[in-house]
Amino acid sequence: MKLANPVAERAESEPNRRSLGDLPIKILFLAALLFTLALLVARLAASVPSAWVEASPMPLVTDHRMAFPAESWEAVVPERQGMRSRQLDRAIERFDASTPSGGVKRLVIARHGQVVWSGREASERQGVWSITKSLSATLLGPMIESGQVRLDDPVSEWVSDLRPVYGEVTWRHLLAMTSGYEAVGDWPPPKSGYVNGGSLTPFAPSERPQFAPGTHFSYWDSASNVYGLAVTELAGESLRDLFQRHIATPIGIGAGDWEWRKFGDHGEVELQSSSGNKGKHIEMSAMDLARIGHLLLNRGRWHGTEVLSEEWVGEMTRVQVPAEMPLGGPIVDLYGERFPFDGRGTYGLGWWVNGTGPDGDRHWPGCPPGTFGAVGYNNNVLLVVPEWELMLVRLGLDGKERRMERAEFAKLLVEVGESIAR
Repeated sequence: MKLANPVAERAESEPNRRSLGDLPIKILFLAALLFTLALLVARLAASVPSAWVEASPMPLVTDHRMAFPAESWEAVVPERQGMRSRQLDRAIERFDASTPSGGVKRLVIARHGQVVWSGREASERQGVWSITKSLSATLLGPMIESGQVRLDDPVSEWVSDLRPVYGEVTWRHLLAMTSGYEAVGDWPPPKSGYVNGGSLTPFAPSERPQFAPGTHFSYWDSASNVYGLAVTELAGESLRDLFQRHIATPIGIGAGDWEWRKFGDHGEVELQSSSGNKGKHIEMSAMDLARIGHLLLNRGRWHGTEVLSEEWVGEMTRVQVPAEMPLGGPIVDLYGERFPFDGRGTYGLGWWVNGTGPDGDRHWPGCPPGTFGAVGYNNNVLLVVPEWELMLVRLGLDGKERRMERAEFAKLLVEVGESIAR
């Protein structure tokens, strides 16, 4: 019995059907041209930020290859980074509707080194206030790596005025806000509402410490400024020059792209405020601040080059203040447990960490435990989420209208995370 060949039978029953080779050359050329144009359109669409498109037809693509910005960031639709445009845009719209006047004009969100959303003023430079504390903290790492100093050395070895009363205060104490340092003029507060170490003479030690070092927590600007003085003395150069050489230049921030306002002079060396108070803070755009967040997201490496050691990044961004440590200093008499800037269980070395406070709550509720960040007056934040390989910057100048609660930023971050495909 001869078996039937369905392919042959179909060919016999369709005598007028042509093979591909029988098609005219012009038709084949036109088809190839249309296919090429379709590829070009898809590529152009992929380079448009989500803020410019209502919805992307692109499929979700989770590309885990880490990119690093060159002269500028690469902006892509969120789908290129495994995120849903519509869901992300809705989260940002809700946040924008609830913020003071700054809104999301200086908001940047990046994942795997590519910007998935940015506001129209994200490249505008502005002051970042206490985010300066966090950026200042990075500078001690290279000096520890070079063997110039150890984290638990007494700072009085470089600032002799500390010896009589604060001789046992270490670098760790100053960065973790557990030093007990108080400057002449810190208390009573020099300015109404400025109760956390706003002395006009922060480098003049008071004979009355707030507490013994390492025994209490007190978020104190004068202590942070003494840290900056000690780093300047140790390095023999200004904080601005140190930051440019060790951090800014390696990650593509030019000397003219940012500023660190002068606080005074220390001999022949310019002195900067490492606390960011009195308007002597770092000035930087959200886009450039995002570079620093991306550096820390990558544990101190940039394009495979070590800028900061992984050990130092880990030390800065882990909890250094036990949740059970008591609050300290004269400010407690005013606020008690309503103490502003309570870092118990949630403060590292100059950086805020998503640890658990005395009340059992995370610093940024609902966000992954590994989240860490920098926070400054005027509703300025830099948040890094290693679990999502994502970072977010929001800068503003609207603090006098309303101080935004960290729960508001946590809610935005949670909703951004919900846009990521799981």
